[in-house]
Amino acid sequence: MSRPTGSKRFGYLVAVAVNVALLHVVHQLLEWGWPDFVTDEFNDVLPIISVTLVASIVANAAYFWFDADWFTALGAAVTSAIGFAAAVRLLQVFPFDFSTYDTDWSWLVRLLLVIAIAGSAISFAVNVVKFMAFMARRTAPESHIRWSAPAACDNNSTAVELCI
Repeated sequence: MSRPTGSKRFGYLVAVAVNVALLHVVHQLLEWGWPDFVTDEFNDVLPIISVTLVASIVANAAYFWFDADWFTALGAAVTSAIGFAAAVRLLQVFPFDFSTYDTDWSWLVRLLLVIAIAGSAISFAVNVVKFMAFMARRTAPESHIRWSAPAACDNNSTAVELCI
């Protein structure tokens, strides 16, 4: 069993606390009327934002107890997929209105959402590959797969090599 170090555990607890606080804040935004650029359509994206925050809370709470590399890669893939869905939904609904401001910030918020979508997609792909690599190492017979540095890979090998 892979138990995290004290500093990593503290980091996971901080992440849980921050996400719990954010979950409370996002549910109060419309009631508080702040920030004033958030529109009533925010209610349409509130469920997916809540799911995203809860997924992060659950993942970090789980990492607090067990943070093996394969497990954190799996958790990161799941949370990235949920974050991707949330960013796409925010872009579709776009519950923001900057018409009362001197500068229309809509283009910047849309750009940031597109960057978040791209980042989430990349994170998902990277973490799925990491998870699959961990699983392949775990389940493959040692005599069939040899993990080696790229410099050690050659075309004359009789064993199957995966160079990372």
